Amino acid sequence: MISYTQELKEEWSILKGRIPFLRDTGEEKEYKATLQDILKRAIKAGKFSSRLGDRHALSMIAYEAGEEIYKDSDFYPRTEIDELDILAYYPVPTDYFTGRDDYLKKLHERLSESPGKQKLLAICGMGGIGKTQLALRYLKYHAEEFDYVFLVRAGSQWDLDEGRRRIAEFLNLSGLDNPEGIKENLKKWLSSHHNWLLIFDDADNVEWVMDSLPSDHDGKIIVTTRKNIFGEPFQSFALSGMENEDSVLFLLRRAGIIDKNSQLSDLESTDSYKTVRKIANLLDGYPLAIEQAGAYISKESSDELSHKEIMEAYFQAIKNTGISNMLAFGGEDIRHASATATINLSLEKIGNNKDATNLIEACAFLSTSPIPVSLFIKGKSFIRDEFSRIDSEDWVDLVSKYAGKNSLLYFDPGHRVFSMHIVVQRIVLEKIHTDRKKYWIELLLRIINNEFPSFRDPDWREFICIYPHVLALIEHIEEFSIVSYEAARIIHEAAQFAIQIMGTIQSSINMFELAIELRKKYFGDRHAEVACSLNALGAAYLRLGKVEKAEKYYRKALTMRIELFGKSHLHTARSHSSLGRLYRYLGKHDEAIKQFEQAWKIGFGENAPEIRNPADEARREGWKANWAWCLAKKGEFAEAEQLYLNAYKRRASILGGNHVQVIENLREIAKFYTNRKFFDKAKDYWNLALSESEKFNPLNVNVVKALDGQARLIEAQSDYPEAQRLFEKALAMARDLQSRFDIIIVLNHLADLLENHEIDSRDRCATLRHEAAELANLPLGITGPIDDPESPNE
Repeated sequence: MISYTQELKEEWSILKGRIPFLRDTGEEKEYKATLQDILKRAIKAGKFSSRLGDRHALSMIAYEAGEEIYKDSDFYPRTEIDELDILAYYPVPTDYFTGRDDYLKKLHERLSESPGKQKLLAICGMGGIGKTQLALRYLKYHAEEFDYVFLVRAGSQWDLDEGRRRIAEFLNLSGLDNPEGIKENLKKWLSSHHNWLLIFDDADNVEWVMDSLPSDHDGKIIVTTRKNIFGEPFQSFALSGMENEDSVLFLLRRAGIIDKNSQLSDLESTDSYKTVRKIANLLDGYPLAIEQAGAYISKESSDELSHKEIMEAYFQAIKNTGISNMLAFGGEDIRHASATATINLSLEKIGNNKDATNLIEACAFLSTSPIPVSLFIKGKSFIRDEFSRIDSEDWVDLVSKYAGKNSLLYFDPGHRVFSMHIVVQRIVLEKIHTDRKKYWIELLLRIINNEFPSFRDPDWREFICIYPHVLALIEHIEEFSIVSYEAARIIHEAAQFAIQIMGTIQSSINMFELAIELRKKYFGDRHAEVACSLNALGAAYLRLGKVEKAEKYYRKALTMRIELFGKSHLHTARSHSSLGRLYRYLGKHDEAIKQFEQAWKIGFGENAPEIRNPADEARREGWKANWAWCLAKKGEFAEAEQLYLNAYKRRASILGGNHVQVIENLREIAKFYTNRKFFDKAKDYWNLALSESEKFNPLNVNVVKALDGQARLIEAQSDYPEAQRLFEKALAMARDLQSRFDIIIVLNHLADLLENHEIDSRDRCATLRHEAAELANLPLGITGPIDDPESPNE
């Protein structure tokens, strides 16, 4: 069955074949009008195929149809966007792409050989040689030949994980809660589907690429890399500098001396051509340097000076760098020198614009991933000394005018992001002396600390685009041995973010260990902040299933808190609560009760400390709920019931009815009544937990937990079809939210239902159990449900 967009694509392909005729007869308006008609019908139908090849074709139809209709289409970047769209940002093909016909032909021939067999093609070459643009140009010509086209930035582990996550999300794959699950499920999809193209850009770590691919597939892979890759399984070719004629044409087009459709023959007899040829020869066909030169010449064009005069001056400036003495040697050294020379000239030229110069310096310390403009705007109170005009409404336009037109920094007005080429980034960093580097690192840490939330912040999705820049700063922190409160704090919060949101447990452990090291250096070996990171490290090891290490660090945190604050302090009670939860999950209920009892005595005993703020008071009510669980385990149900209800009412009065901690209390009460078989009361509290959760947000983990609880209640009342419906609904939502532990819990509960009551096949039950075990990595030796590991009752 052919998709609607496929029909449009074929209609467009026929039109493309008529372009020369339409242009020769002066009927290009007919072509554009027909394109507009195609696009309007596609938008009106509202049926866009899920195939990326079709979406790419429609995007190109929109672009060809004209700027006005393109901006009105679904394919033009919106001015106001979801922050997560920033993560989908990918470099767009340059308007000045020139030559490379032999490489494009070679690329197409090799990918077209032996249909039905896998192809791994590596485009190798130094940074700035044009690898990404070659791959994008290939897409422009051939994307419509594939059913699926995926592009992944692979310059860092984070970029690769995020790229795979977005593909898996697009394909509606399961197991989206952690990078390993995403990787394995994406491998399965790739091995079972055909006619797809996957591009890994900037993939210098080829092992990461190979780890992303199934052993058996028949897809096509393009890898762009600075590494020299030879031998199986890759077919590789090294991308070299541009041919001399192409270099000249590229420079003329980029400088705006001729338009992108003009040829060398239009200018060969002019003086400008001769000067351009000299510059191109000096830059040794290096696209990045030619881009810089063209941008410089274009920016410097004016009525007072002719292009020839500008180019002659530029040629002399480049020559004076001594680059001509290296031409005889060729290779990467001359190309790096040409990039350094052209970039330094551009930096000198914008030196009188303080805001633009400082923005370029600041961005050089961040990731090569897209940099949100909002990062600087929201943090402007910290950087007014560096950006004197940042309060101006047109600040972004002003700085991008200087930095962007020199090709030092790219600005995408649709996504509202800056981006910087890695070669430009490195050359800029080379120019900055060490003290200035430390200054920028500390300033950027203050900015990002201001914006980077606590991992508990419900609006974490707004800040996910900052995360790769935090990782970049952490590298600088280590390189320059930065020891500060901000450095330690951002590493601690990034670690929490990594484990709670990104699901990257091992990297979070590494960051917690670094945070502990910095906090010890800044505060001393024994400090409340050190204990906080030790406790968090224990929780990370618990997530990894390393129970002994989890207990070790929980115990270290407890010991330090006792030494610092005494046995009766609220911080000490928090450690007891953490240990109690550990033992509760392990099923060591006697040990759990001992720890919860300690927290209870500290919080509510005769010598209970004075509560100074609502957060501590609310936390103490959580310990009351934990103690109620203990009493229920002892069979003291009446007292347990009163404590549960009292903790709920008190917390609700402090935090409000739909706060996450209050909803946790509602669920604990509902579980208590369900286990006691007081079904009417249980129903009331599950319904209340659900309604309050939906007030907080209709799509969140608390809704999942409430649906799961309702399903278990209904199962206990023998309404198995309705219980199954609710479990399936909860599971679907948990997958949407990528909530690992909730997926595990619901998978096991659903499997219990189907198995105990022989509702579904053994294979379905086995599949559910297997997925739960894979996700859990069998932590803590638990084969059944994990009991709310993210409980806020610490």
